[in-house]
Amino acid sequence: MSHEIGVHKKHRITSADRFRGQTFQRVASGTRDIITATKKWAEVQHEMLSLKAKRIKHRRNRRKDPDMWA
Repeated sequence: MSHEIGVHKKHRITSADRFRGQTFQRVASGTRDIITATKKWAEVQHEMLSLKAKRIKHRRNRRKDPDMWA
């Protein structure tokens, strides 16, 4: 399976993308008519946090073992 780098991010619509452009207050108050997303805001935040954690983890690994990235 040959994947182009960065291509998967383009077509994957995350719930965070669905919320983009909404104000946090609007999302928090749960006005479902404005937001068509199926996920609650808390779940979205959690998703973004775990993505962030993943990035940081990789960064840490890279520092630990430089020959891996040679």
